[in-house]
Amino acid sequence: IFILRHAERTDDTGKNGHLTANGKKQSQSVGEKLKDESIYFVNSTYTRSYETCENVAAGAGITIMGNDTLPELDGDWFVKDDSKFKTYKNNNGGGWVVASEYAYKGSYTEAYYPLQSRGEEFMDDVVKPRFAKVNRVGVWISHDMMVVPLTVFATNGKANLRYFDTKQWINYLAGVAIILGTDGTLRYEPVRGLASGTMTI
Repeated sequence: IFILRHAERTDDTGKNGHLTANGKKQSQSVGEKLKDESIYFVNSTYTRSYETCENVAAGAGITIMGNDTLPELDGDWFVKDDSKFKTYKNNNGGGWVVASEYAYKGSYTEAYYPLQSRGEEFMDDVVKPRFAKVNRVGVWISHDMMVVPLTVFATNGKANLRYFDTKQWINYLAGVAIILGTDGTLRYEPVRGLASGTMTI
């Protein structure tokens, strides 16, 4: 299962914001790499997330996508207290700074759940049960505020998305691949996404 950030979006960051024309092309390009695969698509409740799935499917030559919508992918899985998160975001340089400091330094404990236990909970309660629907490949589309801490969790902090000090942030269509072994264990691989991505290992 690939859990990736959506493709390039317009300036509308609300639930009904769309992909740009370039974002649709980006998604189709990813889909072309998955031609002839049976893909289980999952999107957040945001329009741009669904549109990313739709265009990945088109690039893969899939005419009937079929998909699940998971609110758990909306971006706030790791956030414990939204009002405290917004306060920190407004006072500490924005959401990218706060989310990356949380993921790497464990900061803002009043706003966030502990990264390790919350990441494990996501894998156990959300991901593992849905592997039953995966034939070979799953493409799940989420958002940067979810994908950054999830990628940091999955790589034990080895993927560099430390926006607070290196200015590296998750690019469009980047994230993490979750591989289920025959023994039921999970293995993780970071996915850099587009060629212009900044994530380093």
